[in-house]
Amino acid sequence: MAAGGAVGLVLGAIVCLLTYLGLITIPTRYLFAVTSTLITLLAAGMAAQAIAFLQQANILTVFDETVWNTSWLLSDSSLLGRALHTLIGYVDQPTAMQLIAYAATLAVILVLMRLFAVPPAQRPRAA
Repeated sequence: MAAGGAVGLVLGAIVCLLTYLGLITIPTRYLFAVTSTLITLLAAGMAAQAIAFLQQANILTVFDETVWNTSWLLSDSSLLGRALHTLIGYVDQPTAMQLIAYAATLAVILVLMRLFAVPPAQRPRAA
């Protein structure tokens, strides 16, 4: 048991070191662009999921008709469907209100990111 724990700690340390070394080689401009995009999609997915919960509880009943059904192509219960649901809020049978919430969240976040972005001329330079 002790040997297994020690091997696990060493492997965990190696993974952390490789992740760190990989992240410092990526230019920060690209790293922050990708993470900002992923966080934006995650937030939009969470907003759509909140709408789904409100609709299931019959608190929100407007625009509750299903817009499309892609369960034949990619089901929510499949491994990829669950991963996409977690990361970007994929739903195989979204309602109109879920799509409105998803799009509105994306729009608000993108507009706010544009409004509060620091222009390149005002960014501090690295020493």
